[in-house]
Amino acid sequence: MEYTSEQLRAAYALNLCTVSVSQIIDYADVNIMEQEYEAILNNLNLEKMPKDEALLNILKNILDVITSVNILEEQREYVDQIYQRKMTNSVWETIPSIGMIIAGITPLTLSISFICQVGIGYINYRRSKSDGVLELEKKKLELQEDELKVFSSLRRELFDAAWRLSGTYGFSDELRLTSKQIRQYDMILMDDDLVRKFERLHAIRDEFLAYPPFWYHYGNTADRIAHSSLLISEEERQQYLLVAKEAFIQFRESNRYELLRDDRIASANALELAELLDAKEEKEQICGLIDEAVRFSGKEKDILQLSALEYLNIGEREKAAYILRQLVNEQYNTVMNAQLLSGIYIYDYLNSGIPEARKNYDLLAMRVGSRHLYPLPEDSGSQAAETVFAESQRNILLEKYSTVIQQFADKYAEKFRTIIPDPSDILLLHGGETSQLYERVFSDPLKAGQYKSVLREAGIPFRIIDVLNEMFEASCRLDFISGAVREKLLSELEKAVYRHREDIGQLQGKLQDGTFELEDMDKLLDIDLVLFASDYFGELEQALLSYIDSREELLDFSIAEQNLLEFCREEGLQEPDLMAEDNKLIPVSHNERRLEYSILGKDMAEGSSAYSDYSEMLSMIREGIPRIIKADSNTQFFLREDPQFDRYFAKTHRLRRDPMLKTQTLAILDGTGATVSDLIFTTRGILTVRGQIVTKVIPYEYVARIKDGIFQGVRYVNGDIDMEELYQLICRLKEKAEPVPGTDIHIFFKGLQL
Repeated sequence: MEYTSEQLRAAYALNLCTVSVSQIIDYADVNIMEQEYEAILNNLNLEKMPKDEALLNILKNILDVITSVNILEEQREYVDQIYQRKMTNSVWETIPSIGMIIAGITPLTLSISFICQVGIGYINYRRSKSDGVLELEKKKLELQEDELKVFSSLRRELFDAAWRLSGTYGFSDELRLTSKQIRQYDMILMDDDLVRKFERLHAIRDEFLAYPPFWYHYGNTADRIAHSSLLISEEERQQYLLVAKEAFIQFRESNRYELLRDDRIASANALELAELLDAKEEKEQICGLIDEAVRFSGKEKDILQLSALEYLNIGEREKAAYILRQLVNEQYNTVMNAQLLSGIYIYDYLNSGIPEARKNYDLLAMRVGSRHLYPLPEDSGSQAAETVFAESQRNILLEKYSTVIQQFADKYAEKFRTIIPDPSDILLLHGGETSQLYERVFSDPLKAGQYKSVLREAGIPFRIIDVLNEMFEASCRLDFISGAVREKLLSELEKAVYRHREDIGQLQGKLQDGTFELEDMDKLLDIDLVLFASDYFGELEQALLSYIDSREELLDFSIAEQNLLEFCREEGLQEPDLMAEDNKLIPVSHNERRLEYSILGKDMAEGSSAYSDYSEMLSMIREGIPRIIKADSNTQFFLREDPQFDRYFAKTHRLRRDPMLKTQTLAILDGTGATVSDLIFTTRGILTVRGQIVTKVIPYEYVARIKDGIFQGVRYVNGDIDMEELYQLICRLKEKAEPVPGTDIHIFFKGLQL
């Protein structure tokens, strides 16, 4: 059936409002509510909207409800920080060095679809929710039940508006999206299985004649599949790319009604379509699409950020610099954008002779600090600048970590002080000199008896162990705490407890037999965190220095900063104010090795057998690598200390969700291809990783050699390595491995004919 432009415009206006309300209800998320408010409901072009009283009334009611819901600034900042960190990591994964920009290379052409990978903030937030990235903050972001009820009540008013509009404009009911259709659509958008999501969208595409955003999501899903690590043929990838391109073009054709003053989806659509065009043959069309994205952006910083990167990709440095300068002025992703901008200015200064370039560089250095910028080399071939820049970034990173670790130490020193109950309540006083309070308590036999009873029941020795365990487990959330370092740290705490347990036991004994006096109180107060943790923090410092010294590329620095800022959020610490941005991604799992209460009463060995086993396993792998990997192979084998180790965990979401796994990992065998699984070697066994599919830990003892047949379990084949040498390594690791309870998965290695 053919429809007029006015009929389609009216149906689109109705569907736009209905879908917005439905997504607020279905996602039940305050940030998505705000996104819908800012991007759509508060952004309608009233001149282009159908002049229908019922529709205008429902719009006013929706806006009134939304503005009545309180959205905390902390929640806004948190979501934005997550997005900016993902943006930074993706940029530096694409551009390992600013020197690539200075050399005149168009760096982003080296990347898989960058815009598809990151997306604008509006889309990225929804993707993060479906992927479970925001699971830890779920309760903070949820709309409350009474708020959802108010939004649900608006659906009846929307139906009244639909009845009026369909009568006024005479369009068929097939143009109107029903609550059932929208609910299904919303559930599909939340699906984290890309292929299933695409097929479900494909099945309902005929129902969305009057809702252009559908075509963007349809194309975006096809685009993401084409650029994913899913096991599909090259022919299938090209087919998905063709579907994506056609869907993006369909969006542009359908979205001609100008119902929105600014249009984030239109910007995203233009940028993703631009990425599918040939940068050499279709540069003019690409530039036009990026211009279109900027025009529709409403000056949203995330869209401007992506547009600047796309301009840089096609060599439009002047346009890229113009936007990057705005973003630096607005303090958006400041360090990254300043560094990119410094690369452009240096290129202009060295290669184009632009007189303003040096002046612009110096002005930028004054604004953000010269040590954050790529240094101005004497000539375009200078390698010294790269070395200076890397060392500068290491120093900055060290300052940030040192600042946070000092806060961390102060936090647990305070926790240690609170182990001893405050005598103020016994005296019915608050404030005053602490030493005088204790003197006053012990000068009154009645109050002294009461306070000693409180001390006796406080379980001070056990609370000491609890605080030390809490500090230790928190420390292990830092990326540089490997399994070996973890065992060293725990060993230092064990030795400290062992050195002081006799004194603690004597004081506790005096509390039990009633002979505890003021001089004993002084001894108890002298027990602080320094007694237990001075060597602990010394080991922490050495591990940190080694970790930072191994950072080379910008992505390595970005991942390290991300971990530090996640740590700050988890521990409630102030983020280091050294031009850093960003925060939290992953939930925290508990460390299994910890101090036991029995340490307070048993002799303890000075060494750690677990650390010894860990070191031996690591040495076995290090020695076996040269024999395992064949010459001219694409397969990589990297150990805990290699920078690629952190990059690997950072790029795989399902691995980031279990930080404890990372601390137990010894090495990674990266198959570097979509058809070969990666192997993760841990202190307990092996995991296989293919795309986002990760197996449970498979104990080394369950690994078997086979030649052919059908098996229960996991089969591994890799022609780039010597399978026999790999199997022999696993047999050696089996002797030192930790047990894995309740495991029934096996892994099978195909025979030597490979």
